[in-house]
Amino acid sequence: MCSGVVLDRMTSRKAAITLGFTAGAMAKFGMASADTMVVLLAVKVGLLPLLMVGCGLAVGLGPQYVTALTLLTLCPAAATSFVLAMQYGRGVELVSLTNILGNIFLCPLIIIWLKILTALGIEYVLHDDIATITIK
Repeated sequence: MCSGVVLDRMTSRKAAITLGFTAGAMAKFGMASADTMVVLLAVKVGLLPLLMVGCGLAVGLGPQYVTALTLLTLCPAAATSFVLAMQYGRGVELVSLTNILGNIFLCPLIIIWLKILTALGIEYVLHDDIATITIK
């Protein structure tokens, strides 16, 4: 498994990419608008997980790892992207709204993407680790 430092760096890079999409879209489409937010959210919940599946399979990762990385891609990187938006003074409202909507839609999106992975023939096992904990 990955260490906490590696995961923190991965999250920071993911947030930087998200902010890059935000800044690029804002430069192209103007300041934070509903259209920009919808495009960014569609990229985040549609294109990026699909890209993760393709990259994971391309490098030979097993289906369990591809599933885990795909679901991780759906999770918002709210804290870091907000800090970066504040630091650069651009897109704070857009980043905030996109992250809020991303969190609201996270549970349904996880279910949808698990169905998509199954349809793509990627077999995974969901673990119930709670059953292994002994409570006294």
